[in-house]
Amino acid sequence: GSEMCIRDRDKKYVIHNINKVAMLAKSYDQLEKFDKALIYFKKNNELVNIYYGKNIDENIYTKYVNIRINFFENFEPNDWKQYSVNDKLDDPIFLIGFPRSGTTLLDSIFRTNKDVEVIEEKPIIKNFLIQVEKKTKNKLNNIKNLTNDEIKEMRNFYFNERDQYVKNKNAKTIIDKLPLNVVHVGEILRFFPNSKFVFALRHPYDSVLSCFMQQFELNPAMKNFLSIKRSAYLYDLVMRLWKTYLKIFPINFHYIKYEDVVTDFEKSTKEIFKFLNLDWSNKAKDFYKTAKDRIDISTPSYNQVTSPLYLKSINRWKNYEENFIEVKNDLQKWTHEFEYKV
Repeated sequence: GSEMCIRDRDKKYVIHNINKVAMLAKSYDQLEKFDKALIYFKKNNELVNIYYGKNIDENIYTKYVNIRINFFENFEPNDWKQYSVNDKLDDPIFLIGFPRSGTTLLDSIFRTNKDVEVIEEKPIIKNFLIQVEKKTKNKLNNIKNLTNDEIKEMRNFYFNERDQYVKNKNAKTIIDKLPLNVVHVGEILRFFPNSKFVFALRHPYDSVLSCFMQQFELNPAMKNFLSIKRSAYLYDLVMRLWKTYLKIFPINFHYIKYEDVVTDFEKSTKEIFKFLNLDWSNKAKDFYKTAKDRIDISTPSYNQVTSPLYLKSINRWKNYEENFIEVKNDLQKWTHEFEYKV
């Protein structure tokens, strides 16, 4: 049975075994046999780690976030010389938040407006930052020394990079969606001080649980989601960094809570459309129909966004409550901060 599959290293069984264990985990969860489900979610992550995680170091990513926290906690905003670029380019819009906080759902809702294009999880900021790091010799402190021309050049670089992914050439509003770009808000603001950020929020315990239950393609960031403990640790770091940004920068952002979208759809989506100067229509309510037409949804949330909203995903963590005792220190302050109950 299932013990065999761990010992069985034969590659052609790998995918099969991982899928089988994931299916068992989800089935037990549906049947409300949560202890059993947890066993299989853990086993699933173990297998993923054995087969795909060997040469990936999750500490690279948490270290990266920590470096930013330390830098921006001691940051003097006045060090960044003001620049004046009149390039007539609209400042970009970013859809950010901790993974599994409802960004794909928002994406589907935004797309019900024909003037909107959402670019889904593409390495636009990643490639942008590779260019920035060349200019700054990879030192955050050197961002302050960039010339007007370099800033202009980098702004153009971002838009050229983004244009490669725009399919709807008539789109008036383009949203760059990649949840963990929240980590790069500091650098983004250096080049685009007026950019807008839609920040997807969800109950911290539910976000963390959902990351733990979800199979991601492993990289140093995603590898942290193989355990609840590491997921909660990363959640705490990311939010500490976000709070640090909020202290020092005037950020044009809007929180939108996943739970509000599910329980008070019209009010919460109208607010966010207004924030982006978009027209809201009743079409927004049929977002899952537009999602169905997009068979290429390239994120892990495909099955969820192609069905109407369901309440099951709210406070799901309570089914696994005892697993959150050890991460209370990391998450408690954020449930308080974002006005959630535990």
